[in-house]
Order: sequence, then C-alpha cells, then structure tokens
Amino acid sequence: MKVRKTGAMFAKALLLTSSLFIVNNMWAMETEFKKLKGHTSYVESVVFSPDGKFIASGSWDKTVRIWDAETGKAIKTLKGHTSLVESVVFSPDGKFIASGSWDKTVRIWDVETGNTIKTLKGHTIRVSSVAFSPDGKNIASGSLDSTIKIWNVETGKAIQTLELMDYDSSPVISVAFSPDGKFVAAGYSDIRTIIAIWDVEAGGTSKVIDGLGRNIYMTKSVAYSPKGKHIVSSHRNNPIRIWDVETGNTIKILPDFTTSNVTYSPDGNYIAYGNLIADTVRIWDIKKSKIIKTLEGHTDKIKSVTYSPDGKKLASGSLDETVIIWQL
Repeated sequence: MKVRKTGAMFAKALLLTSSLFIVNNMWAMETEFKKLKGHTSYVESVVFSPDGKFIASGSWDKTVRIWDAETGKAIKTLKGHTSLVESVVFSPDGKFIASGSWDKTVRIWDVETGNTIKTLKGHTIRVSSVAFSPDGKNIASGSLDSTIKIWNVETGKAIQTLELMDYDSSPVISVAFSPDGKFVAAGYSDIRTIIAIWDVEAGGTSKVIDGLGRNIYMTKSVAYSPKGKHIVSSHRNNPIRIWDVETGNTIKILPDFTTSNVTYSPDGNYIAYGNLIADTVRIWDIKKSKIIKTLEGHTDKIKSVTYSPDGKKLASGSLDETVIIWQL
C-alpha cells in the first residue's frame, strides 16, 4: 500500500511538474510577441516605419492606426476613408502614410498630426495596393479598374496611368517599386495570372510574365528583393514563386500556400508569409529551401506580414482583427 501510495504521489507530483512546465513554456512563448487590439474588423495591411519605431495598419473598419512598435500601444487612429482600407505604406522619410481604400481613393496622411493632407482621386473601382517610390516623390496605386496610377506626392496629381491593353479587365492586386525606383512590378488577376514590370520613366512595360494558368491562380502580391534582381509572388491556390527580373523565369518554387502578401527580409535571405491552412506566419530560408520558423498566435487567416528595417521583428495583420509584433 505504501508503495502504491508513493507511486501515486510521485505520479501526481510529476503531472503537476509537467503541467507547470507546459504553462511556463506557453507563457514564455507568449512573451515573444505582442498582440495589438483596437481595430473592430479585419486587418488587411501592416507596415513598419523606416526607422522601425512605428507600425501602421489598415482595416475593414475604415481606419488606419499607428502603433508604437516597442510598447504596442495605439498612438493615433486616422479617419477619413468611407470604405475599408486595403493597403498602407510609410513614405521613405517616415513623415507620411499613404493608404488605398475601397472608396476608390488614395489618402496621404501626416504622421505627426494624423491629418489627411491630400486625397488622390481618379480610380473608378477600389484601390487594392499602394507603394511609395524610394525617393518619396511618387506613389503608385493599383486598382480593380485594371490600371496603375503614378501620383506626384507634392501636387497630388496623377502623372501616369499604366494599363495592359492586351489583357482586358485584369484587376491590379499588388504594386511594388523596384529598389532603384525605375520600375513598378504589378500582380494581376481575373483573366489570367500576370505579373508585369513597368518602366516608369518610359511609361511602358518592359516585361510581362504570363505562364501560370487561368484566374484560379490569381496573383495576390508581389515584392522586390532588396537588391532588385528577383521578385517574389504569392498566388491563390498556387505555391509561392521567385522570379528572375532579367529573364522573367521562375528560379524557385516554395511548396507552400499563403493567404497573405509575401515579403523579403531586409538582408534578402528569408521570405515571410501567412500560411493558408494553419493561420500561422512562416519564415522560409531561401538558400536552404526550407521553413525555419513557424509563428503561432493569430486565430484566423493572416492577410499581411512585414519585416522591421533591422530584420529583428515581424508584424502581421489578420482577420482576427489584431496586429501581432513578433520578436525574431
């Protein structure tokens, strides 16, 4: 009886110790990220400021929020859009934020005051993506009206409208400036899957990548590598791909599916994205061709991921209405 009692007590103690170990480890894991709450609907887009001190997020609740990247505290809520906000981006100097909305406009916000300084009108259907040029003088916006507009930030006027004439009614889902500012890469959908690289200075396309099939494989996002030699793209129901900008050829396929944009780390060695099935953020080592980290914390599909400028943090926005800052 004593042996059985001792065994039972040992088992109980072991179970208690194991439980404490699990709880402590769960607690430790939770301290690796901060969950930011405040939006009242889906978070579609997140981006770090150039100095890494702030995060901007755009949401279906029609607002843009600015957060302190260190503390996770909400600093400002920018209101003015009349429909959901699908894309946000900081200017290279960090003084402004551009946002694209389903209300067909692009707004430029003053970060310090939180006020709208310009509202850019010209698209006829919702704006899906916005990007600042590296010198901060221009903004590219992509829309479901099948056009890309290049806007002068100082005047607020559209200086170019880029449209693929050979591909009727192909909505623009994502736009990205090349690191040197000479080109804009755009991801399209609807008629067929297309990635186009536009020569901004010449106002014409320099390359059209069209080889992934019909609209079931729509392009969800495009991003340049830090050196500008490659483009990574995500697609609906199709693996992530890395393309050679010069040849237009696929150089690597990541056998994973994503609900979010894809983004390069600042050093160009990794790609981060939101996984389709598990509602996790995954980090892919490009050279090793494998997932090196899976980040758990969101409770619904992840729509946007972004690296901090120093590569030590990630931020993600989700349909669970939260933003998470991950310490890598």
